[in-house]
Amino acid sequence: MNLEKETMKAVIKTLAPTEAILFIVLAVYANHKKESRVALNQLVEDTKMSRSTVRRIIKRLEAIGAVEVEPQHHADGSTARNIYRLCLNQEYWRERAAKI
Repeated sequence: MNLEKETMKAVIKTLAPTEAILFIVLAVYANHKKESRVALNQLVEDTKMSRSTVRRIIKRLEAIGAVEVEPQHHADGSTARNIYRLCLNQEYWRERAAKI
């Protein structure tokens, strides 16, 4: 088993089901830097969760250090897709899973 597969197993074990689903969807869209630039509407569609639920879960994932959110803006100041950096540090997730 590769490192990321083991890490994702620990993520699933550690997070609440809706949190795990959203984290996994973010991981699906992530690039080689573990960054995801997916639109909120796409997350809503993919997870079948409400917009407010997706926002709440993102805040929760950010609060526990699972995701770092970097807001983005266009040159005119309007909002653009956020950058979501995923924490796929195996040790971090192993420690969290051990506390359960």
